[in-house]
Amino acid sequence: MLKIVSLVIFVCLLFFKNTQVQGRESPEYFKYAYEARNAFIKEMEKKHGWVCSSVGTSAPSDVEQLTASFHIRKKASINEARELLISATERFREIIHSHEKLRPYLRYYPLDIHDAKVLLYFKDKRGYPQTDGSVAFSSNNWKGNIGYEAAKKGKELELAEYYKIHEESYDEALKILGIEQPPHISLVKKTTDFCYKSTKEDTNEAKRNIKLPGKQEELALAKYGPGDELKILELSNSNFCNSVEEAIRERVLGIAEKYFDEEFFARIAAKEKESSDGEYVEYWPSGELKVKVQWKNGKPDGHIHGWYPNCLEAFKAYFKEGLKQGIHLSFLPAEWRAYSGFIMKRYSYNEKGQLHGEQEVNYPGGHLKASIHYRNGVLHGEAGTWHFEKGSIREWKYKNGKLIASKNQL
Repeated sequence: MLKIVSLVIFVCLLFFKNTQVQGRESPEYFKYAYEARNAFIKEMEKKHGWVCSSVGTSAPSDVEQLTASFHIRKKASINEARELLISATERFREIIHSHEKLRPYLRYYPLDIHDAKVLLYFKDKRGYPQTDGSVAFSSNNWKGNIGYEAAKKGKELELAEYYKIHEESYDEALKILGIEQPPHISLVKKTTDFCYKSTKEDTNEAKRNIKLPGKQEELALAKYGPGDELKILELSNSNFCNSVEEAIRERVLGIAEKYFDEEFFARIAAKEKESSDGEYVEYWPSGELKVKVQWKNGKPDGHIHGWYPNCLEAFKAYFKEGLKQGIHLSFLPAEWRAYSGFIMKRYSYNEKGQLHGEQEVNYPGGHLKASIHYRNGVLHGEAGTWHFEKGSIREWKYKNGKLIASKNQL
């Protein structure tokens, strides 16, 4: 139960952060995430009589995970718990994916099975955990597996100690239930495994790598003044992309060219010429996923996603008929990840393809380089640039596109 409480606290703190900072508006995707999760909860309550006990949203940059926890007044065997959990998880994912306004903000599409997280607590008639050896708790965990736990009585009646009685992969569960789906591959798990394998030497090497470009960029920032915000953020003036090649090139520019070179873009361009509608998937020589893109009527349409050879994310974007929408991210490669922050660029667009909300670029290593706020394509709110080590260089404040305050810290 502690893990659920921690998750809910995290969500509350994250939401507070995004709604209370002066000059910032609550991201719209919080509302869309709530709508999708609430539709799922209401359906489970009506269909099964389940009682939702807690919810969670992991959305530090975009929507990475939605969680719903339920109390169920019944006994359940492993077979019964499996059927209920699989059915609920697949329905949760279906509802999330069908929410058109939420899709541009999803980190993955389709969402990984453990990112549409369902937790089932089986209770007796009095509302206490089942302690007779039957399943007391089941969930789809971060490893891409399904875990089943029983419970034994604690010192107090309402408390119980949970212990594992069975675990299986999601694919194994689907096979037992006779459900045919493509094999489940958890990219998040692979990414996490890679990060855990990172050594102290890797971190020290990354710290050495980031010093020189960091010093060069902090000097370059000092040359900019009011009116140069787009240049600082390396944003194009267009909210439209005419091709998948162009869309990907914007995401990797200045970050990942050595991983996505001209030969790669030539393959993308050739594929686009073959058909005005389609999907392109490419793999690294190791067999790991490299890129997955979609286009329609000759324009990028849907999610565009790329990965480095070690499964770390390289970029993520969303388009509707060539129009930029939702959250667009560009990630640092492993050799620059000396610190926890690894997003290099984060841009946010509304349904009309206009810049909306906070736009930011980070130094290699995660330190904030520049941040600008927009409202429906117009500068509105705070903007600033930061020194690689010493903090603020210059600050501006806009209201409906007009500069109302400027402060030079140098």
